[in-house]
Amino acid sequence: MTRSVKLLLAGAASAVVFIGCGENGPAPKKPLDTAMAMALGDSISAQAQQVLLKNVSAAMQAGGPEHAVAFCNTRAVPLTDSVAALFDVDVQRLSDRNRNPDNGIRLPQDRAAWERFAGDKSAFVQQDAEGTVWYYKPITVGMPTCLKCHGGAEDIAEGTRAALAEKYPRDRATGYQQGDLRGMWKIGLRPKP
Repeated sequence: MTRSVKLLLAGAASAVVFIGCGENGPAPKKPLDTAMAMALGDSISAQAQQVLLKNVSAAMQAGGPEHAVAFCNTRAVPLTDSVAALFDVDVQRLSDRNRNPDNGIRLPQDRAAWERFAGDKSAFVQQDAEGTVWYYKPITVGMPTCLKCHGGAEDIAEGTRAALAEKYPRDRATGYQQGDLRGMWKIGLRPKP
């Protein structure tokens, strides 16, 4: 990411969600600037997706799907966390058929977002009572390579199934076809004190 894009994103983040404190306590919650929040969320989710895909592709090339499963088991969350730290936001990948137990949908607002994507696959933002702006974007199965770990029984090799069973004993993230809704990005643009 270029320096100018980082500066633009930092400025947009400041303008969209950061709440300052006055001498008499916190300022009132600023109204949501949807266009700026969408631009920021789109940029951060694209960066996170790019980082994950680049690294998973490298793992696939280095050792095939079994190696990619082992890589994702230990490195996917730290990679996502690194993007979150870079932009000082919360970044999550959630699904109703999650592989990693930590990526399951638990909160009512996340369930509502997931259900919204069943009919409308457009990203959106909403602001909660505390002033945090939440960006949601669907993640679809975009490439045939994804099916080597997330497809049906005919798509996943026996060695990959064994690696998935070992690393993710409660895996629910198989049986997809290309184009299916696989998960969603949830990015929290936190207000600042």
